[in-house]
Amino acid sequence: MTLRTSDAPLAARASAPRWCVLGFGFRPFFLAASIAAVALMLAWLAALRGVLALDVAWHAHEMTFGFATAVIAGFLLTAVQNWTSAERLGPAPLAALVALWATGRVAQWPALADLAGSAASALDLAFLPALALAIGAPILRTRNRRNYGVPVILLALAAAHALQHAGLAVPGWVTALGVLAPTAGVHAIVLLVIVIGGRVTPAFTANALKGTAVVRASDARDVAAIASGALALTVASLAAAPPVLVAGAAALAALLNAARMVGWATRATRRDPLLWILHAGYAWIVAGLALTALAALAPGRVAPTVALHAFAVGAIATMILGMISRVALGHTGRPLVLPRGMRVAFAAIVLASLARVAIPLLAPTAMALAWEIAGALWCLAFGLYAIVYFAILVSPRPDGRPG
Repeated sequence: MTLRTSDAPLAARASAPRWCVLGFGFRPFFLAASIAAVALMLAWLAALRGVLALDVAWHAHEMTFGFATAVIAGFLLTAVQNWTSAERLGPAPLAALVALWATGRVAQWPALADLAGSAASALDLAFLPALALAIGAPILRTRNRRNYGVPVILLALAAAHALQHAGLAVPGWVTALGVLAPTAGVHAIVLLVIVIGGRVTPAFTANALKGTAVVRASDARDVAAIASGALALTVASLAAAPPVLVAGAAALAALLNAARMVGWATRATRRDPLLWILHAGYAWIVAGLALTALAALAPGRVAPTVALHAFAVGAIATMILGMISRVALGHTGRPLVLPRGMRVAFAAIVLASLARVAIPLLAPTAMALAWEIAGALWCLAFGLYAIVYFAILVSPRPDGRPG
């Protein structure tokens, strides 16, 4: 029997594996990250109520180097193929990377970490260098100069991770070096969002709004935003940095990153949640930089942790939820239409960001309320993602193509 052209996708789909979670990096890592986001937050909320013996160092570590790095891995392992036209990472090495990440999460549970000691730290620390190698090799091999900075940022994040482990093992050691390791980890991820998010947000917007709005990105504004952001975030990660220097660098970076968004047609995205969520995430970078400046000058009025959570929940988590929603649709051959239920998830992460930042600013004595509200909304947002996107992430593409 001769196969008609119109039957080709059906034939490919029929022969495609039914379980293809290791087909591309985004599949296992986005699913694992969304589940981890809920599990880690529930554990932290239980700790705040005295049910579990977990401290703030564990919370900061797992949200930064557990949850966030899984999303970074999924995105970069998928993006690097587009950047370099290299072969995607095969199922076996991808499974090894996922297993390494998951082993690190288990090993960092306090009881196991105490039992395993330095072995637990070594397992956890191995993931980011392995990811940097997997990303950096094809970038260097193909001389993809535009993305040379990406593995460098990953190695900076790995260095912050190592410093945090050193600080946990020998209290005061990291402070003696003058580096605020947990803060530096968040700042390294924010810089990655400035570089990658600042590139894809106007590009996605221009493609979606073609014919209805004009998006004007600027190379000069891009360079200024990235350079000022890198400077401000580096200075803010140093324990001994003069407050005036931190405030000045952060304020300048806030202005330049706000200026970067001027040509992005943000107002025209309000009817498309897959677009406005990315703009909202980037806007939180501007807010986080402004709050960093205020916290440096008036720490009694704006706590440094408020600025940190403007980055962590507002910028990073909001951008993450938007990106993993869009990437999962696009790379599995589905229309870029937000699935049912995800509008609630997007609203939840926006409200979680506002609660975690605004309540401590307006009512500093209501910090416990901020934790409870933001934590519950966070779990709703990422829980919905895990439920709605599970089938998308573990099923073959509808068109039968690899992805």
